[in-house]
Amino acid sequence: MKRLVCGQNEFVYDEDGVEFIDAVSGVYNVSYGHCHPRIVEALKQGAGGLVNTYGNPTPWRRDLENKLVELTGFDEVHLFSTGAEAVEKALMLALLSLPANRRGVLHAKGGFHGKTMGTAGLFDPSFLIRPSYRSRYGDPPYAIIEADWLASLRHALKSDFGVVILEPVMAYYGFEFSYDLLRRIKEICDDTHSILIFDEMVTGFGRAGVNFISNVVKPHMLVTGKGLGQGLPISAVLFDRKPLNEDVVLNFSFSTATAGCAFLCRVGLESCKILVEEDMALRSQGVGDRLCAQLKTFALDLFEVWSVGSMVFVQAKDGVSLEPLETKLRLDHHILTRAHGSSLIMMPPFVTLNDSIDRICSAFKEVIAK
Repeated sequence: MKRLVCGQNEFVYDEDGVEFIDAVSGVYNVSYGHCHPRIVEALKQGAGGLVNTYGNPTPWRRDLENKLVELTGFDEVHLFSTGAEAVEKALMLALLSLPANRRGVLHAKGGFHGKTMGTAGLFDPSFLIRPSYRSRYGDPPYAIIEADWLASLRHALKSDFGVVILEPVMAYYGFEFSYDLLRRIKEICDDTHSILIFDEMVTGFGRAGVNFISNVVKPHMLVTGKGLGQGLPISAVLFDRKPLNEDVVLNFSFSTATAGCAFLCRVGLESCKILVEEDMALRSQGVGDRLCAQLKTFALDLFEVWSVGSMVFVQAKDGVSLEPLETKLRLDHHILTRAHGSSLIMMPPFVTLNDSIDRICSAFKEVIAK
């Protein structure tokens, strides 16, 4: 595969002009499509005006922070660069708000929160609390797994653990925490005076079919990014002052070298406006529904197929690796997807045309037929 040099909507092109359908939106972040005209214009306006003022206030930064508070309903927001940086800051703030004997962090096995030293450990398969995404389809019944998992969670939060961080939909494996389960987790955290963090780097900004899952079930803290910058490095941590420690919040160092970069705030502000003004969550749901429904017409003998918003997951029933499938889709049919072991993930831009969805499904059908 040659170098990619440009893109528009769901399409990217290599140096020879060969067209590819980007069914994963870059790395789940160009959710409004490559080079959305409003994002391009915002980037030009921002970069031509003011680039970086460190922690000093700018109109774009102020407007973006106000817009994020409006969209999510949290009391306070702080801006950062990458997703991992935002997760690290959220964990630091949460842990410092707790007594020293309760600074353990619980997370779901198989979740992904970044690649820095602090966040990479949250992908360690040896950690205790573990939902099973396969239980969603029975064997054993999901209710039993759910009940056992909640009991384990409550027990752990009564000991030396005080923070829970979760992706509401685990982007690597497709496990979806139901809204009811998320509410029960929040209740347990409230009962045990623990802090619940939702990592909505992937699910935020319409990807899960709603603006934010945190709008439906509100955690104590939210980290988000990806869709905020539409491929550019800007992220955010949002939280309510309670149950955090007021003195810790007042004295915490939120500044980093490029956090709140002025021209990226201009892009982030436009992304927030587009989310609402162009009904991006609804469009995301429509793309996911069509893609998932078509795949189910021919793939269910070999695969489990399900979707959340425009997050579409394909799981091999026999556990075989789907990485060769990803390679064939890319090289033979010019469709970009992502495979992790026996899982294949597609998260196309919300503006993806029906014809492009049809092409993806036709290519998938042809590859598995061979």
